[in-house]
Amino acid sequence: MSGFQSWFSVAIFFILLRETLEAAVIVSVLLSLVAKLDLGDQPQEGQDDITITKNKNRATRIRHHMQFQIWLGAATGLLIALMIGAVFITVWYTVASNWWSKAEDLWEGCFSIVACLLITVMSLAMLRVGRLQEKWRVKLTKAFPADEIDDFEQESRTSALKRFFRTQFRSNRGSGKGRWALFLLPMVTVLREGLESVVFMGGVSLAEPPTSIPLAALAGIFCGLVVGYILWRGGMSMKIHLLMVTSTCFLLLIAAGLASKAVWFFEMYVFNSKVGLAVDDNLGDGPGSFRTSTMVWHIPGTNPEQANPGGWGVFNAILGWQGTATYGSVITYCVYWIGLMVWLVVLRLKERRKERKERKNVINSGYDEREHLLKADQVA
Repeated sequence: MSGFQSWFSVAIFFILLRETLEAAVIVSVLLSLVAKLDLGDQPQEGQDDITITKNKNRATRIRHHMQFQIWLGAATGLLIALMIGAVFITVWYTVASNWWSKAEDLWEGCFSIVACLLITVMSLAMLRVGRLQEKWRVKLTKAFPADEIDDFEQESRTSALKRFFRTQFRSNRGSGKGRWALFLLPMVTVLREGLESVVFMGGVSLAEPPTSIPLAALAGIFCGLVVGYILWRGGMSMKIHLLMVTSTCFLLLIAAGLASKAVWFFEMYVFNSKVGLAVDDNLGDGPGSFRTSTMVWHIPGTNPEQANPGGWGVFNAILGWQGTATYGSVITYCVYWIGLMVWLVVLRLKERRKERKERKNVINSGYDEREHLLKADQVA
């Protein structure tokens, strides 16, 4: 394993970037909606300065209380996800360490296939992140009736934790959807994203050394939070879409490389088993270390597994580069991209068909939920 790959996993970095950014976008949407709620702080005709100031102070207290619930829900979901993730990764590496040494090439081939499938599915899902704002605007609007705002005002003068628990568990008024929504929506969202991260990291890390996970994970989370904050302050969904497309391209390059490396590992396992070489770090990469009948190219000095791989280690981590390519690895790389293009065309056709069907339903019902939300924002 090259030096770069041993301490930084590019795939895990982009996975954590995507999951963190999605959670950050959802939390920012909730915070933005709270900021736009009509809490009676807009000056009305005939009001004196004292009344206006009193209404603004009341609205500020209510908003702070709502924001506290959002952040508390997000923190709770993150804490639960971290605990589950720590247990999962610890158990996995404790159990798997005994299996690894028996057939390293075979295991790396299997794990590369699993990682390729997970990354491909997740990277295509990233293209839908730009639609999260509208999705969660609809959810919160439905879950938060305006007549429950008074409950927040009544609890806004108590301590943060006390007013949270009082507001959540009061049952003498209404259904409580709004009170629970501000806590449950971010908690469930962050928990779901955290568990998705654990699953994807678990699948991808099967083909990565344990030392490559911490730095890549921390860097992905940090960059996701920074980008999410910038996008929230800028308020431009186009930036989100551009970032997701760029990240998807990188992840698909990694997935294609993993598919190619999986076949390469299988071929190396078969070759080593036949000649009785097993896994030997002292074997080198010269003649005798590979099967010449299936070789497409062999470029000395470009082996990513050598002591000082330089940039070839980076190419191996991102693009799946091997100094010794085989017919199987090259053909697999090409087949992956052809299959992916066909899949994208099919998904696009299904999406267009679904959009036409939804548009027809909206026309038939005479009700457009988007226009309803826009009107609500204008009133607020």
